[in-house]
Amino acid sequence: MLDKITDQVVEALVSTPSFALLPNLRKLQWLDDRECFFPLLCTLLVPTITSIMLGNDDSSKPWLAKSALLASLGARCPSIRELDCVYNGYSEEFSDAISEAVCDCHELVHLKTGVLNAQALDHLASLPSLKSLHFLLSYVDKPPTNSIPIFTSKLDELSITVTSPTSFTQCFRDVRFLSCRSVALSIDSDWLNPDEPYDPLDIPDLIVAFSVCFSPVLEQLRVNTEFIDYDNESILDDHRLRLALTSLLPCYNLAT
Repeated sequence: MLDKITDQVVEALVSTPSFALLPNLRKLQWLDDRECFFPLLCTLLVPTITSIMLGNDDSSKPWLAKSALLASLGARCPSIRELDCVYNGYSEEFSDAISEAVCDCHELVHLKTGVLNAQALDHLASLPSLKSLHFLLSYVDKPPTNSIPIFTSKLDELSITVTSPTSFTQCFRDVRFLSCRSVALSIDSDWLNPDEPYDPLDIPDLIVAFSVCFSPVLEQLRVNTEFIDYDNESILDDHRLRLALTSLLPCYNLAT
């Protein structure tokens, strides 16, 4: 394990063929986003890898080579079972790249990533190995139009972060999770669309969509709201949200 890598170390490592450098590499955690280290990262992405963690990114300054690398993750490392690739903020370029990579991964068990497109969700729904899924929805997303992804595999842990209850409602109408036992829903004010403020009247639609999306096997539901800039709405104390969530208890295996 190396905490710090100089340019000289990078040059020495890159000059060594990857199969000779780390022939049995299985797990890679890469938390440095400096472009000068990109050749080394490319060298380390070998077919033997089963677990990858990439992060510490500033997606407000994307570069083409990085997006191309993200898109090729599945092809470079076809045996990936665990993929953790969450990038700060939202970039359509990175979203498309990650979605392309996911579509090339056929053995995923655990996935934690950013915004996924409809094609990636369709692919994930077809994987019998997938057990946990964590992803994001942004207010610029377009709902799937050709089909409704139906997750019937062993997927039992789901985490979704969105910008508003309306985004949840749209997602729940267009995806089915029939095996999830644990669900975490988060509304993040850092991504909040200023043109789509919190509206308590969205709650009934959210609950209806939720009941369609999930099956009665659901046992645990966590809802996290972070509306830092909306103190005057008293969102966290909205009794309608608590009442709506409580109404779900008899329909599922949920416990208070």
